[in-house]
Amino acid sequence: MIDKIISAYVEKACGKSDNVLTNSFFAEHILVVEEYAKRLAGILKADNEIVSLSAFLHDISAVLDFSSLPNHNIESARIASEILAENDYSKDRIERVSQCIVKHILPIELGKGTLEEVCLSNADAMSQITNPGYWLYFAFRIKNMNYDEGRTWYLSRINDHWTKLIDPARKLVESDFAKVMELL
Repeated sequence: MIDKIISAYVEKACGKSDNVLTNSFFAEHILVVEEYAKRLAGILKADNEIVSLSAFLHDISAVLDFSSLPNHNIESARIASEILAENDYSKDRIERVSQCIVKHILPIELGKGTLEEVCLSNADAMSQITNPGYWLYFAFRIKNMNYDEGRTWYLSRINDHWTKLIDPARKLVESDFAKVMELL
């Protein structure tokens, strides 16, 4: 139930006209992260609800205020904690969601964080590998990079993510990674 409330909140926030990331961010990134995070949760036997809530809220600060992007993991964790508390979510589970969001910036290896942190951080990277259209749009239109800068930024980002993904995550997106590398 709580995941439906949070999903609706994030979708509405993404649809606001002042969302620099555009209304497509919900479908193009948030839902993709949630899908991969839940798939990894099934494989790793992580807490599905923590993973799902973390996926929905991991970028909420950048959606609400794009200028928070450099520290969006910390700001998103703070906002997520507030939203979940307003919905009477338990304090210990709020803390688990918050920690997943704080640590989602780069893929976490197994044994270096909780299973839920591993799922979210790897899923975030996976979504960037599997959805080049949105991330090239992000580079060119949102970050205002020229063609060479945007292409180089994206390739560097997905190569870095690829090398850090856990094996189950790589297996889920290896054909997508190969296609993107061939394309670019």
